[in-house]
Amino acid sequence: MFWPQITKHRTLFSRKGLGATIGALVPFVVVTVPLLIYNRVRFGSFLDFGANYNLTSFDMTTRKSSLYILPAEMFNQLFQPLSTTAAFPFLTTVDTAISSPQEGSLGGFFAIYPVAILALLFIALRKQLRAHKAWGMTVMMVTFTLIVVLFDCYKCGTSMRYYGDFGYLLMLTTALTVFACDTALRDNIPAQNDALDTTGSSSTVLANQQDAQNTQVIAFRIFRIVLLVLVFLTILINLFGMFVSGRICEWKLLCPDLYATVRSWFIGLTV
Repeated sequence: MFWPQITKHRTLFSRKGLGATIGALVPFVVVTVPLLIYNRVRFGSFLDFGANYNLTSFDMTTRKSSLYILPAEMFNQLFQPLSTTAAFPFLTTVDTAISSPQEGSLGGFFAIYPVAILALLFIALRKQLRAHKAWGMTVMMVTFTLIVVLFDCYKCGTSMRYYGDFGYLLMLTTALTVFACDTALRDNIPAQNDALDTTGSSSTVLANQQDAQNTQVIAFRIFRIVLLVLVFLTILINLFGMFVSGRICEWKLLCPDLYATVRSWFIGLTV
């Protein structure tokens, strides 16, 4: 947050910025020190925040996760494909045979939110992200995503509830990547006047320039269509996913009247 103030303007962590530095650090000290003391008194350690004492379906204080199943857990949490059916709501919870705590899930994060797949293009668009001073932030968010997913899987297994721990980071990365892709495609579309006002160019050169322009315009339109399709799929999957049985807080039990009403709309389409 304060990188320019620390490295360029030197208004923090320097003699002339002593007052600002103290002002920036005091709130962290005021909040953190009492929390550390509380942890020490209640749990016996300054760094034990009591996470292992949550009321869960398994004993977090004694469970030791195996490192060998971590790759499979991370795959389930991020890339596990959807499981479909011919009957309403056309989706079911996925079947994952891993010896770890699991909750009913529709699939991995990228399967449930397919628009987030665009976040994986951040490396290919690093030039545009650097030009808009967003490359460092993008790398940081992707790195934190991997750390959080790794920690969640190791400590608690897999659950759709944990998507809230890292999902916002991937969605922010997706937004930055979409903007960078839009910039890249727009910058590569040659202007009409540039293609037609070239002095001394032969008809072949002009035709090639026109073809290049048409290709870039088509690529830009394809990108917009792909983006719209991914957004639509994300909405559709999450809409029907609310009615899936076997997941936590399923609407079939919480909202039986609503479930029956929506299901009746598709009776003629189900098998």
